[in-house]
Amino acid sequence: MKFLILCAFSIVLVQLGACTKFNAQKIGDRTVFLNMDEKENWADALESCKRYNLTLVSILSAKEQRELNNVVPGNPDVWIGGYKRDKVWRWINDGEPMSYTSWSAGEPNSLEDDNENCVHLTSWDEGNWNDVRCSDRNFYICEFVKPPGSLLQKAEDLYKTVSQYYRSKY
Repeated sequence: MKFLILCAFSIVLVQLGACTKFNAQKIGDRTVFLNMDEKENWADALESCKRYNLTLVSILSAKEQRELNNVVPGNPDVWIGGYKRDKVWRWINDGEPMSYTSWSAGEPNSLEDDNENCVHLTSWDEGNWNDVRCSDRNFYICEFVKPPGSLLQKAEDLYKTVSQYYRSKY
């Protein structure tokens, strides 16, 4: 059983005795959840997100990149949902190649070997990206998993349409 508890500006997710504290933030029309309490390797961070029907965050535009950099406190190294498979950088939420990137200068620098297959926001380059070993331990950012065409997505789209209509009329 899962519970979502709102405490001040943090969200505590509780599942059968496990408790993870996330700081919820709006990025455009999405809500992201920052775990700044404990560092995990990339795979464990992904599993922690999945426990709550979340996934590691994908960054799809320069605007999202700027907004995300503005909400990460103190600029630490933070896992995002980028990973390398078959020498192609992809997003974990759909497995598709990245169409937007924000690599630090000289990155990614591990294209020929398989030592650095995961992506984090850097602490040393204003939140741009670096490819690193997936075994490194970092804080992480999750987001809701909403496949296109899902009932939740359709309901949110309908709500936005109705809200815009009534705002324009009244």
